[in-house]
Amino acid sequence: MLAASDKVAVPRSNVPLVERTRVTDLIAQATSGHRVTLVCGPSGAGKTVACASWANAAQDGSVGWLSLDYGDRWPRQLWTHVRLALASTPAVPGEVARELPDPEDDAFPFRLAEIAEQLPVPVTLVVDDICDLAGASVLTGVDQLIRHAPPTLRLILSGRHPAGLAVARLRVGGELAEIGGAELACTPEEADAYFAMVGLHLPPAHRDELLARTEGWMTGLRLAALRAARGKQAASISRITGDEPAVADYLWDEVLASLPPTAGSSCYAPASPT
Repeated sequence: MLAASDKVAVPRSNVPLVERTRVTDLIAQATSGHRVTLVCGPSGAGKTVACASWANAAQDGSVGWLSLDYGDRWPRQLWTHVRLALASTPAVPGEVARELPDPEDDAFPFRLAEIAEQLPVPVTLVVDDICDLAGASVLTGVDQLIRHAPPTLRLILSGRHPAGLAVARLRVGGELAEIGGAELACTPEEADAYFAMVGLHLPPAHRDELLARTEGWMTGLRLAALRAARGKQAASISRITGDEPAVADYLWDEVLASLPPTAGSSCYAPASPT
């Protein structure tokens, strides 16, 4: 599990990343007009990277961050970290931060919604890996917070799926924005920029074949670049398959190993190369 200070810090990658302003612009547009934004897509689609890029670009200190893990399935843990994330957000005044409710309070979501009305400017809390809460009783409290939070507290919920949260009412009421796998899928221009960044040239025909095979899966491009580093030809790179050891290892580590025993793979697995 991450240390508390790491959980509320916006992630920064140690590997080269292509700037996908198209996706960060979608997040900016979504949050400007909606209380809740869902960013959902397969593992390795670039959800965390996109949200972190958008958060890091915010200049007014109005964006807080919380990376979830299994320990946050218990209310006291989750609310402790939500409180810390908001208290660490520069746009939350000290007097408001001091009034944030006690995580032991069973009415924490309602108390937080009330206190958030005091925020002088809208604050956005990014909650990453919301899918880790699937099936947990704490989701009831998260639903309450989503339902009652004022316009001054906006939420971005990022994960492979929305964890069973009750968002239908928000969708019907126009309070929910959704960015899904289709929007997260890499475009030809983004693929060209990525390969140029890592010093590779993939002819358009091979690039398009790769994008078709991976359905624009961002991690698929990274795995193809690793294949290229082993001296493979462009045509071979574009035909990367699920039999590749790097692909199989990624799917095991990031997808299959995290599934509950009764989960259906179609609900969780990324669009993988075929």
